[in-house]
Amino acid sequence: MAREVLSPAAAALSQLASCNLKELHLKRADGSRILDSLHASCRAAKVIPASAPDATPKERYLAVFDAALAGGLGCWILDYVEVVCADRHLTSNDPLEAYLLDGGFVKAWAAACLARAEQAATSALTADMAFHSFQSSGQLQGQLAQTRVLVAVLRALDRIRAAAAGGAMAGVAGGAAGDRLSVKEELRQAVLLEQAFQVMDWCARQGLAEPRAAATGRFGSYPEWSRAVNARRARAAPRPLFLDSLLQSLSLSGAYPASSVQHMLHTLLLVVRDPEPAAWAAKLALLSYFLMDAGALEAAAPGGAGAAAGLGPGSAAGGGGEARVEAALEELRRTFRLSAADVGVWQCNYLLDCAVPDGPDGSEDPYLARACSLLPSCVTPTLPFAFIEALLALGRPGVALAVDRGQSGSEASGSGPAAAAAAGGAAGTSGRPCRTLAQATTLLDTRLRCGLMTEAFMLLRQHVSDLAARLHAAGGGGGAGGRAELEEHTRVLLGRLAEWAAVQDEAGAAAAIAAAGGSTATLAAAASTGWLNRLTELPLNATEESVLVSWLVAEAEAGRPAGDFLPLFFLQRGRVNEATAAWRRWDARQAALAAAGRRRSPVSDLVAAALDAAHCGGLPGPLRNVMVPAPAPGAEQPAAAGASGVPDLAPGQGAVGILAGLLDHMSPEQPLAVLPFHGAEPPPLVSRAVQLPAPHITAAQQAAAAAAPPGSSSQPQGHQQQQPFVGMPLQLPAAAPFRAPPPTPGPDAFGAGGYQQGRFFRPAPGGSGTLGVSGGGAGIGSGTGAGGAGGLLFSVGAGAVAAGPAPGGGVVGPAALAAARSTKRYKPNDWF
Repeated sequence: MAREVLSPAAAALSQLASCNLKELHLKRADGSRILDSLHASCRAAKVIPASAPDATPKERYLAVFDAALAGGLGCWILDYVEVVCADRHLTSNDPLEAYLLDGGFVKAWAAACLARAEQAATSALTADMAFHSFQSSGQLQGQLAQTRVLVAVLRALDRIRAAAAGGAMAGVAGGAAGDRLSVKEELRQAVLLEQAFQVMDWCARQGLAEPRAAATGRFGSYPEWSRAVNARRARAAPRPLFLDSLLQSLSLSGAYPASSVQHMLHTLLLVVRDPEPAAWAAKLALLSYFLMDAGALEAAAPGGAGAAAGLGPGSAAGGGGEARVEAALEELRRTFRLSAADVGVWQCNYLLDCAVPDGPDGSEDPYLARACSLLPSCVTPTLPFAFIEALLALGRPGVALAVDRGQSGSEASGSGPAAAAAAGGAAGTSGRPCRTLAQATTLLDTRLRCGLMTEAFMLLRQHVSDLAARLHAAGGGGGAGGRAELEEHTRVLLGRLAEWAAVQDEAGAAAAIAAAGGSTATLAAAASTGWLNRLTELPLNATEESVLVSWLVAEAEAGRPAGDFLPLFFLQRGRVNEATAAWRRWDARQAALAAAGRRRSPVSDLVAAALDAAHCGGLPGPLRNVMVPAPAPGAEQPAAAGASGVPDLAPGQGAVGILAGLLDHMSPEQPLAVLPFHGAEPPPLVSRAVQLPAPHITAAQQAAAAAAPPGSSSQPQGHQQQQPFVGMPLQLPAAAPFRAPPPTPGPDAFGAGGYQQGRFFRPAPGGSGTLGVSGGGAGIGSGTGAGGAGGLLFSVGAGAVAAGPAPGGGVVGPAALAAARSTKRYKPNDWF
């Protein structure tokens, strides 16, 4: 088998790779070092250029390291750092050898290599043709590979130096040595150049290395492009463009647009010297924005093949251009190991800056439609809040709400007890960072524009809870300043909520006026189901209630329709006195407006009815049930009424109406018990009627009553035991009580010559009997269903009776009456 013959360059590199790294500095007997022979071999194989200096051992070391880097022996250099520089016991008394064994030599060599690489990158990006030749000659790939080796070497050296500094004494001399051997700055430069060459390589693979103006894609000239960017800023004001936010994060204000792709790359990669992850992401975001804005990705294809340019995302013929943009961004994501959400957000930066609200004719903006379809799938906890603001400003509150809910869900998915404790959250908080007042107002507006008033109120509660938790964690939640801040946030947010509800109600009232002539009933119905009425029905805490009352008072004093709900607010919470006072102040202004010819507020009838209901609800049940209907015109008065003179007072009103038999009830199933009036005085007693069973009279009592002489039962017996008080049905006389006191009821009062018989009241529902006196000594009432005795005003509920016949239906004699009567002399106003 024939042995493979290596080229001189490969043989020299193979000899270099197989040497002992710890013996490179050692001298032979002839005074030469092993490194000198390796240098000579590489120089003979033309691995080291003939023009490279080699007068000193240091220069020969540098040349050998350059040859290893150019020949692909980056691992050999990395091994030198790990084996030689990391060995603290490997040293020499020779200052030159000590320097070569120290990491300071590798640091100086890497710094020189980085300077040459940066010069090459600068030269490639400052001239029109240089980038193309730099890429086509293979220098771009070589520089990228070498820069990656330098990054690995410097990271290893930084790790070794950090470990050595940790084991040494932290003295002044040690600190100075650490500063001398620190490679932090060189490592930053190496990472920066690695990023630059990676981006340049990706652009070259997208066909962007050809010399051409960036404005030839979508715009006819550079000034036209600048005017388009300024028009976007004016259209979005006062909201800043996403472009301006990216420029500000990189300190590049006013550097957009660039005249060419090469100029943009030079500004991003070499002028902004910040390799940190946040700045790196901003650079890629701004680069993708620039390429989409210039139309370079649509017009260019891999290999430099051109295509139709200037096609927006919504154009019919733009399918191919849009597909090329998506393919290029997908390759960008894979090349730099990015998430799909990050690349989608960068794409939405450009789309939302170019978007305009939908037209009045319903036409949809293609940029806005594309952004709305893409953004909800790219939501992360770190998504800037500016996206919600932009969507709300562009008339897409539904998408903005979806983004906010998605962000809340993504935050909640990674939150737990440990995460909540790490974030300083407390019980009852949302677990997400506390929003500012402006952000909370925007989120509130988002929900209100979607018609979600209850969810907006819940957002207000959650924001105040998060703010209270943050203030408590900061130690200022219990002070006056913390309470004032909580009240201020509540006032702003609840005021915004109330203003929105008032505007919606005014729009609804205007629509009701336009429809069907705007009748008062229609307006009142609209007001009773309006947004402001729903807001007043929400369960408010003390701070929220105080804020809302203040807002309603201010609206009422300003004469705006929203102030009409102030009395209703108090009524809904059972505060009748405050509601009445507010109604008095408000109703006078409404009457003046009505007198001036303006339409009276539709809430007037609603509030008046609510006030009536509140006052009626405060009355006892029996009095609430009283109703005295007016007598029908031309109806004949009963003879008894004419004889007693009752109609001479006030027919059909008050006690006269009751005594005239006109008593009715609002609800037949509710109790009714009323005492007669004394003229204009209120009734002295209003209570529920006491439903008593018929008294049970034993046989012994019946025998004793029969044996007693007539009239003896009417006198009280001093030696008898006092009977306990028993509530009795209400007794009414046959005539007006203020004319003559009635006699004491007794057996002698019930007979043919006793009280006048007749219908005192109308039959109660469910019964056919009459209220009156049974004549001829017949006993207590002979009617059924609503029977009673002695002009009894009783419960008229569903056939209930106040008193009835004794069990068995027999006639009760005088003894039974004596057992049931009271020994007290009745006064005109005391009918018990």
